[in-house]
Amino acid sequence: MSNVKISLESGEHLDVRSFAVHEALGASFQIDVIALGDDDVDLKKISGRPASFGLVGHGGPRIWTGVCARIAQTEVESDGLSTYALRIVPAFWLLTHRRNHRVYKHASVPQIVKKVLKEWHLPFEFRIDEDDYPKREFKVQYGETDHDFVRRLLVDAGISFFFTTPEGEKETKMILTDAPTTSEPREKALPFVRSSSLAEKSEHITDVSIGHDVRPGRAVVRDFDFRRPTFPLAGAHSADDDGPDSLLEEYFFLPGSSHVAGDGDGSTPVGDAEGNYRHNEKEATKKAQRHVEAMRGAASRISFSTSATDVGPGTVFSMKGHPHRDLKNGKKLLVLSSFISGEVDDDWHAGGEAISAEKPYRPLLTATSHGDAHRSGEDGAFKPLSKASKPRIHGVQSAVVVGPPGEDIHCDEHGRVRLQFPWDREAKGDEKGSCWVRVSQAWAGPGFGMVTLPRVGQEVLVAFLDGDPDLPVVVGRLFGTISPVPYSIPEHKTRTTLKSSSKNGGNEITFDDKADGELFYVEATKDLHKVVQEDELEETKGNRHVTVEGDLILSAKGNVIIQAGKELVVKGGPKIQLNPPVEVPAGRKPKKLGGHGPKKHAKHDPHETKHEHAKREHEPPKHEKEKEHPKRDHDKEHHGKSKAAKQNELLGKMNPGPAGKYHQIAAARKAKAEHYKELAKKIGERYDIPPALALAWMNRESAFGEFLDANGYSKFDGMGFGLFQVDKRYHTPKGGPSDWHHIDQAMDIYKGYIGQIKDKHPGWSEEEYLAAGLVAYNSGPSNAQTRPSSTAAWAQLDNGTAHDDYSRDVWAEAQWYSKNLKW
Repeated sequence: MSNVKISLESGEHLDVRSFAVHEALGASFQIDVIALGDDDVDLKKISGRPASFGLVGHGGPRIWTGVCARIAQTEVESDGLSTYALRIVPAFWLLTHRRNHRVYKHASVPQIVKKVLKEWHLPFEFRIDEDDYPKREFKVQYGETDHDFVRRLLVDAGISFFFTTPEGEKETKMILTDAPTTSEPREKALPFVRSSSLAEKSEHITDVSIGHDVRPGRAVVRDFDFRRPTFPLAGAHSADDDGPDSLLEEYFFLPGSSHVAGDGDGSTPVGDAEGNYRHNEKEATKKAQRHVEAMRGAASRISFSTSATDVGPGTVFSMKGHPHRDLKNGKKLLVLSSFISGEVDDDWHAGGEAISAEKPYRPLLTATSHGDAHRSGEDGAFKPLSKASKPRIHGVQSAVVVGPPGEDIHCDEHGRVRLQFPWDREAKGDEKGSCWVRVSQAWAGPGFGMVTLPRVGQEVLVAFLDGDPDLPVVVGRLFGTISPVPYSIPEHKTRTTLKSSSKNGGNEITFDDKADGELFYVEATKDLHKVVQEDELEETKGNRHVTVEGDLILSAKGNVIIQAGKELVVKGGPKIQLNPPVEVPAGRKPKKLGGHGPKKHAKHDPHETKHEHAKREHEPPKHEKEKEHPKRDHDKEHHGKSKAAKQNELLGKMNPGPAGKYHQIAAARKAKAEHYKELAKKIGERYDIPPALALAWMNRESAFGEFLDANGYSKFDGMGFGLFQVDKRYHTPKGGPSDWHHIDQAMDIYKGYIGQIKDKHPGWSEEEYLAAGLVAYNSGPSNAQTRPSSTAAWAQLDNGTAHDDYSRDVWAEAQWYSKNLKW
């Protein structure tokens, strides 16, 4: 009975004459068979159908189950038999024949791979800790085969795979592992013999060759975080040896590679509704470490021949009797690739490549110049590992903005929108079509610029950062049949229009440049509010007509002067009154826009030079002693109390509870507080908060600067910056540690949180919002949920803040400064 056998689902009998089995870690096995059979075998019943190949050699029986990838009749004999050439591959190979465009959201790499393999009903087993693989917000399979997509994800995550048929089972299983070197080693060590001609007819290893290649010993992975655009987000890892390779480095810029699910700061509840995804330096470091492990692990290669047929990829074994220090004394080796070939009635040849199993093994992150990851076969013909590279999208694509039913504008706190791409065959046209996608604006500055958000149903142009399908960004808008232009063209081709849309109409600014019919047109569907901080000057060269269907009210604190060059006509009916005894209706003031609008800046002195202005903006605020020429407090002279003192009165409306220890802290730094009091008054005036609160806040955060290092960062954890400790993990610190750039940034963050709390909890008092804003500043707005309407409720609001007393500490110290400093 032959010790080599092939089985086909069709039932056709083929007699194996010769065979060649090639395997590699991270690749499909390939078995080429030459066999004899009837001269009229139905090839279509064999191709693509289940098939298996088995042999019995040194090491016991082995079997591979899969499918027949191809079969050909190569020769016809006169005796009725024909020669056939077959190739058997694992069922996983079939994934090379399905190409797809799909989006996977909120899933880790193992979860995505499982989903694909289950769709193909493939037997597989993960040997990993899935907690080590965080979820990814958005992963795209763009024009890739399922096979290449799965392989790319696995290589990127540092997961290898191989195929084996477990003892007692009849089906070959795909094993996926991130630690193949820790597999249970082969029970018996293989004896080393110097020449195969001297070997006995038993299992042995011979023709051993060991070599070492130069490979980089350090890797750096750089990423970009739009929440911290100036932060140098990078992860690095170096090999733990001092050889010359440790001086060689590979540097990768991989945008989005460190963007994973984690802990959010609560600043974007809408954007984080489906998960807190942030760029994580630890993830970048892990990626760099995996690449170094891959490079260093593959630096030393061992090639060998053997009579043992059970030494396949993923096998850990050792040899005995070899003199080299890296191979003797039972040193463990991991098989990367192997081959078995021969004729049924003749000798077989087997061998492969291995690496040391003393260090971790990882597949290479990217294609490098160091050759293929694995190579096997006597002539090197079998090279199954194509580059596991991500497809790139060059140019721009169209997409449609999507959102929940009935929602015209669907966005998050960063103005990001969701999209549906025409190639996404599984999209349902709802808000779950994509991740949040950033939108390019014509002008974007810190707190100023131009914002026009694309609306649900509109067509947009999308580019991809670095061509990465996982990183879309909206770069333009398109009119079409669904979204026609505001005015028909070419009839109105001279019109330049900015026109919005609402359920009642919308607002419009239009420039018409038609020759001799030039027009500047403005329309407000409801109200038009204007705010001019200084003077408003207007000159009309022709006539001016003002038609008001309601009341016309002119209100001025100063004079009202009407001057006519010719006739002044005043007509009223039924009567005209001058200085009437009844009260005249006061004019309404324009509404100022709220939210995260432009920051208020101190007025610029027109007599101040550019140098003086720059110096004032960038110097740390100083307490100026004005002994010779003290300032006169105009507000205090006329009203009894200064504006600062009046603002501080708000602090007495809430009771933080027992405050003895907080008052002691405040008193201990009274001298420092005096130094920063004038700055606190300016902050109070600029941001409409009690100055004593700003003073106590500086004390709690940085002890008036005592807790800062030479660079302005916290001496304790290095994360907080400046007097108000702006956290660099979530914000990019601006300016110097005590200048107005820093203060404006801190106050904008604080006021922004208060705005969020007001939207979520309308009806609270002003002082309650100020206290809740302190809680949000310290521990995120998600903690600012309890209304501090009583001492007990305030204590509950403070749960989760630093020492569980953050806002009450600041408030109590502020009360002390309010009473014990002269305001």
